[in-house]
Amino acid sequence: MAEHHKSVKMNLCNSMIQYRYTFIPVCTIIFIVSFLFILSSCRTEGSNNLNQSQAASVKDSVSRLAANIAHNISHEGPNAWLHYFDKSPGFFMASGGKLVFPNYDSAAVFVQIFAKGVRNIQLTWSGLNVDPLTMDLAIIRASFHETITDTSGSQTPVDGYFTSLAVRRPEGWRLKNLHWSYPDQAH
Repeated sequence: MAEHHKSVKMNLCNSMIQYRYTFIPVCTIIFIVSFLFILSSCRTEGSNNLNQSQAASVKDSVSRLAANIAHNISHEGPNAWLHYFDKSPGFFMASGGKLVFPNYDSAAVFVQIFAKGVRNIQLTWSGLNVDPLTMDLAIIRASFHETITDTSGSQTPVDGYFTSLAVRRPEGWRLKNLHWSYPDQAH
């Protein structure tokens, strides 16, 4: 009887050791696979990498956006900006370290009032850079020169640097977050 008890005990110990040596690696593999699956599914939609062709396409289309902005502002006046501002809740514009427009509506009101006092604006970009982030997001940055002619004919030249997040919408690229800085602004 003692021999049988000892044999059962040995078999039980062997089974436990075998279980331990297979259970732990299997659990480890399950954990690693699960972790990698969760990690890959947590990637945001915007975190995909662009190939060269996609990056070139985004760069080209956002560069055309900048050219269209300069052309339309120069020919249609300040109200043309409203065609290029993103109407989403995240829109804002800052200038010189201050939030100027916290949303699209505040920008639209200002632009419409400002346009009444402007006869013409000539906008040109220089050193335009587009940094594609995804197929639907890009950073646009450039030096700019504007000559603003008011209704009395007085001209005001303005130079500075512009940055913005460009977002692709169904109707085309729009500027979501804009920042204007000027050389004479305090740092």
